[in-house]
Amino acid sequence: MVPIDIISSADPTKSIYSTVLKEKTTTVTLEGVKPSDWVKLNPGTVGVYRVRYTSEMLDSMIPSVKDLTLPARDRLGLQNDLFALARAGLCSTVDVLKVAEAYRSETDYTVWCDLTANLSAIAVVLQYTDCFDLFRAFKVNLFSDVGKRLGWEKLDNESPLDSMLRTLVLAQLGSSGHPETVSEATSRFDQHLAATKTLDADLRSALYRTSELSEEKVRILRVLGQTPNSEKLKSALQFSISEEVRSQDAVFCIAGATSSAQGRQLSWEFLQSNWTKLSSMYEGGFLLARLVKICTENFADRNKISEIKEFFEKNPAPAANRVIQQSCENIELNAALLERDGDAVKAYLSELTK
Repeated sequence: MVPIDIISSADPTKSIYSTVLKEKTTTVTLEGVKPSDWVKLNPGTVGVYRVRYTSEMLDSMIPSVKDLTLPARDRLGLQNDLFALARAGLCSTVDVLKVAEAYRSETDYTVWCDLTANLSAIAVVLQYTDCFDLFRAFKVNLFSDVGKRLGWEKLDNESPLDSMLRTLVLAQLGSSGHPETVSEATSRFDQHLAATKTLDADLRSALYRTSELSEEKVRILRVLGQTPNSEKLKSALQFSISEEVRSQDAVFCIAGATSSAQGRQLSWEFLQSNWTKLSSMYEGGFLLARLVKICTENFADRNKISEIKEFFEKNPAPAANRVIQQSCENIELNAALLERDGDAVKAYLSELTK
């Protein structure tokens, strides 16, 4: 049995229909709903189920996402359902991007955090296409307004959530190549090195970390692996297993490297080349499984599945058997999404730039 509630645009805070789904299917007739009204299931995103809407129903909800009249938990749930359904092949990734574009005026940190994670999953796939730069431009457009609103300086009596949102947004704008953000970040980085202006601690994760504290070193390791230079990437990966880095922290550097398609491939090669040392370092424990997951899960080429399976057949890692299977399943999902929606996404993103 599944409890079902429905709200409408007439009053998004009040349920207009409640029932318990006892059969596989049922038909519901809603009284007093105008043709121009939207309806949404699972208000508050408390039900453990996904909701698939038609493109027309999604279009009707977009204005309420833009003006924030749809409650925050429903804004979060709407896009989260869409991303999950698109990944399963049950809706178009283009519909997902159309709805995501409506979040430009979003103010809630939790919504932004979830939306960013979902967009990152799409970015992983689009890195293997010729429209990745178009997707980066899409993200710049999406995050620009909130970036301007928050700026770089912390305000008096600012909420902790706004401080965290600033860090998130600036990191997204910077990694997407937003010229103003990159320029300002470079300037602040130079000032920090020259000791003329210390970086706010909340901003350093998007720029540079320097401290004797272990948590600051972890942040440095994450950033080290995100260089686009292949030789520096290789050096960063090698540094991660040096005596200067605690073994439990090496995974952070490698995780940073896997944020790009180039770094992902280099990390996979690094794992294979240094397997004896790495398996000895982690003694077959959960950190080894985590490392395997990081280095294998985000490819989008089915050939990688057989490559991964072949390597671990020759180099057994019992503690990582489950994550190896999960990584192969994830690669299959990525490849399927690319085949299914790649051309449509490129056409949509190209149209936005005209």
